[in-house]
Amino acid sequence: MKNKYLRAILASIVIALATTPVLNASTKESNQTFHCQTEGETLTTVAKKADGEDLPIFHWQSEALPKDLNSQNLCEEVSQKLQSYATEGNQLSSFRTHDFNGIPLICAEENINECSLVLFTLNPSNSQRDSNILLEQILDHSLKGEQIKTVERGVQFYGYKVNLWSLLGF
Repeated sequence: MKNKYLRAILASIVIALATTPVLNASTKESNQTFHCQTEGETLTTVAKKADGEDLPIFHWQSEALPKDLNSQNLCEEVSQKLQSYATEGNQLSSFRTHDFNGIPLICAEENINECSLVLFTLNPSNSQRDSNILLEQILDHSLKGEQIKTVERGVQFYGYKVNLWSLLGF
């Protein structure tokens, strides 16, 4: 008889321990501001607004990406980078292209013209023009407010001013 009770107690403990990580994962995910989701057939980095509505940020259209970039990896990595950036309390004023030693970058900026967070890099064989076109294609149209254009060493860099925290209602 004791053996039956002992088995029931042990089974309950095992079930409780097995479900605890699942509960923690769902709680953690619900606190995410940035995440990757599918809209139609396109993976999209979205931000959850204060009212619970999703705001699309980047649309990872495979046909717009260079062949060496994977839309699934980009969506997940950029979403995680933006989440970490937000969790650290950083501000976001723009998304913009940059160059680091000939490598085209897409960045999030706290201050205009300063790459605060490298979201992803393109292959060095891609030109700065390629990164400008790519940013134009993947950034959601609702975030394309005031365009930023600068010329450095004869190269044009593009971006868009974005007061993301205001758009999110924070």
